[in-house]
Amino acid sequence: MKSFKKITSLFIVLTMIVAMFTNVAFAQDITFSDVPADNAYYQAIYNLVNRGVINGYEDGTFKPDNTITRAEFAKVIMVSELGDANIPAAASNFTDTNGHWADKYIAAAVNAGIINGYPEGTFKPDNTVTYAEAVKMVVCALGYGPVIDTTLNPWYTGYIKQASTIGATKGAVSVADNGASRGIVAQLIDNMKDCKRLVQTGTDSSGNPIFNTSSGGSDIFSDDEITEAYGVLIGVYENSLIGSASTLTKSQVQIDNAVYTLDEGVDYTSISRYVGYGIDYKIRESRGRLYVSDITANNSTDIVELDAFYIDTLSGNALYYYTNEDRDDTKSYKLDENLYIVYNGYGIPTAQINSSLKSEVFDIDNGSVKLYNNDSDSAMDVAVIEKYETYFVNTVQKNQTAGTTTITDKLGFQPQIVLDEEDVIVTKVTSAGGAESDSTLSAIASKSVVSIAQPHSSAPNDIPTKVKISTASVSGTVDSMVGDYEIVTVKSKDYMLAECFRDFLDASESNKSTYGFDVQSTVKFFLDYKGNIVCTDVTETSASYGYLIDYLSGSGMDSQIEVRVLTTSSSLKEYPLASTVYVNGESMSDSSALEELKDSSAVINAAKNSDYKATSEVEQLITYELGTQSGKQVIRKIGTVGNGSDGDVKPYEFTYNSATPKKAFADCNTGEKTTYARSTSTFKSNDNKTQFTLDSNSIVFYVPYGREDVDDYKKYTKSKFLDDSYYVEPYDIDGVTAEVVVWYGDDGDDTADITAASPTVIVNKIERALDDDGKTVYALYYTTLGSTTESTANAVSSSVLSGVDVGDIIKIALNGSELDKIAMVYDASEEELYDSTGSVDSSNYIKQTYNGDGLYYQANVGIVYGKPESGEGTLAILEEGSTDEYRTYTINSSTKYYKLETSGSTTTVSTEYTSDSLVQYTDDAVNASKVMIVAYETYVRGVYIIE
Repeated sequence: MKSFKKITSLFIVLTMIVAMFTNVAFAQDITFSDVPADNAYYQAIYNLVNRGVINGYEDGTFKPDNTITRAEFAKVIMVSELGDANIPAAASNFTDTNGHWADKYIAAAVNAGIINGYPEGTFKPDNTVTYAEAVKMVVCALGYGPVIDTTLNPWYTGYIKQASTIGATKGAVSVADNGASRGIVAQLIDNMKDCKRLVQTGTDSSGNPIFNTSSGGSDIFSDDEITEAYGVLIGVYENSLIGSASTLTKSQVQIDNAVYTLDEGVDYTSISRYVGYGIDYKIRESRGRLYVSDITANNSTDIVELDAFYIDTLSGNALYYYTNEDRDDTKSYKLDENLYIVYNGYGIPTAQINSSLKSEVFDIDNGSVKLYNNDSDSAMDVAVIEKYETYFVNTVQKNQTAGTTTITDKLGFQPQIVLDEEDVIVTKVTSAGGAESDSTLSAIASKSVVSIAQPHSSAPNDIPTKVKISTASVSGTVDSMVGDYEIVTVKSKDYMLAECFRDFLDASESNKSTYGFDVQSTVKFFLDYKGNIVCTDVTETSASYGYLIDYLSGSGMDSQIEVRVLTTSSSLKEYPLASTVYVNGESMSDSSALEELKDSSAVINAAKNSDYKATSEVEQLITYELGTQSGKQVIRKIGTVGNGSDGDVKPYEFTYNSATPKKAFADCNTGEKTTYARSTSTFKSNDNKTQFTLDSNSIVFYVPYGREDVDDYKKYTKSKFLDDSYYVEPYDIDGVTAEVVVWYGDDGDDTADITAASPTVIVNKIERALDDDGKTVYALYYTTLGSTTESTANAVSSSVLSGVDVGDIIKIALNGSELDKIAMVYDASEEELYDSTGSVDSSNYIKQTYNGDGLYYQANVGIVYGKPESGEGTLAILEEGSTDEYRTYTINSSTKYYKLETSGSTTTVSTEYTSDSLVQYTDDAVNASKVMIVAYETYVRGVYIIE
């Protein structure tokens, strides 16, 4: 009867993958040159070697035909039974074993009833063990000693007969008096795991013992005691928290401070992932030997992970860390005096851990630390450290013969390093913070970023170095920057500087001058595997265009002058002027710069009609460059109207007709507009002479009539111009193409218009509302076809939404959040389709462009003739009244489905439909779905289910 009892001990749980502890592949099983696969004892030999029971020779052989001594056999059988670490350091009583290297194994075998020695009190440890002696010891180890008939002649007859009966000599038969070979011994010992064992289960009424047999494996002894326990899995074979201080075989594990033998059926590879975890397990005690099984992870430990960015410093046993991204506040974690440290994939022996080593391994610029508290006190008990040194590769030398790669660091902080292809684990990333893929050292090139995690000096030579190669980079203009390079924004994405690059910039003014950058600098950034900036290539620093709207003079303590600029990103920005500003290349104070801006604005506005004059003294087109001053973004360079030198903007002189002299600036007087031809992107004078053209890169700044509301200033592209006449000023002409145009809006001129690309939306609701100024507006609630999200837009006048009702489909033109225009597409109540002229289309099919747009737009009302089974593929729309005339469109997983539903007095648009909701004509001609679809080219944005 098995007994179970619960014991308690301190335990920890390290919830992480085993690679965080020992990023080491288990060694390949040893192969012997003289044990080929067809050797009779091949499997038995390798089974015992993998269990750590027997070893080969240094020359790579096993010598299976060699004999072994009686002492050697005693060790082999006892290590197989108990595990080497569990053999007690006891002495035997034989006269010839005192001081012998195998004395403790011989003593253990005597205590287990396996050997008796010779009558004269000797053991003869160095004599060759005979086959009969080896069989006898195996039979006794299996418990059959008490039932062997020892009166038979020769003496070993009963033992060999019993061994054959239970299968101990299967595949291992030899002459009794011959020396037992290493191969036969391996087979005998390996056979034991499959043999039934004999155990005494009690006594009869006469006091005679009662024996019983039990199968091998974890149920070998019917009276084994099973104990449930939990603790910390310190090590399995080569995978250990204490590194080289661990000497475990493949059949052993260390839990807390004890070494156990793995029970039958438990493979070390299956539990390696739990190293460092708090585990639940079972202990089986059998004949003085402890076996463990049923190992599972327990989950109770407090775990914190700190990126290197947040690690401040180690002081004594306190690790200080930053609590926020600003790194202006710190707290600390207390470290246990007996801290386990796993460094770059290998456990450091606890005897080597001291204050100096802790200072070394916790000094991290790139990497991370995981801390684990596994007991009731407040101190962290385990630290798993990944520490990378960063190289921005300057030179790379590859020796293909030796398989090595030598790299040097362009930043100059790291020493030259030689990497061996055989001793590294290499991964590579190609995008910022992207997924890592397996790679080789051949991927290292100049200007790649290489992060290297080398094992600690205490680790064995076969522990690999981790190498992460990054070829990731990002190029573009610096949009913004927080503080002194703390957060850098490029292409709307934030980046941080790696610590090594911060140190490099701070090292000298020369470094900062060559590799530093400011807002609006055009830069290529080289990134590490985390996506942090390691170095820059400042390809150019170019000024940006902006439309200067007004300014605010500082007063009192804050004397900085601020200006408001409409940027090329369509946003309104307020920037202080730097204390020293370069205006058209000339250095001056901010107050002098303001006067220069006033002067150039006066030149631009001198000839303008009073209704179009600037209301601000500084309003004009400028170029500008940003920098940092006291941690703030400031304008440090400005270009105003000039001849194109020193970064200033150059007005283009053009004529309104052949009879008038050329003008640099529009006077905005009636009749002197410039006419735009949308088809050729060309502006012409009144007498049809080309003035200038636009391309897709041309910037358009819209200045509203009256210039009263800064929110009416807009940045557009050429697509905003229709076939019409405009007050415009072109600047910086390259050939005949203007880089930038200032457009002065007419009184009441609509700046928004309906195009093919204008949103096509379903009307959800219309209601009166108040805007932020308390004025009455008409709020349109709508869902854009292709979306399920409701949006809103306000119309100042109810006439804009005249005739529109819930469920209608319309195209809208927005000016910011204001609804400027609508065009009816489908009247839900009348079930009528409208073309771009506002007329009902009786054919129920429209394919057209708007205002010369290249894209064409389709709307179609009809019956679903056919649809794909998967929801992705071809949708066929049958003309009403026809049985075989249909048009085809493409739908995919992004296509959305809508239907107007009425519940009581409420009518709403539902988006709870899919392609499965459609009934196709080919399945059911009577009940086929009638739909209205909207498509660009042939791709369907939305399907409106009518009935």
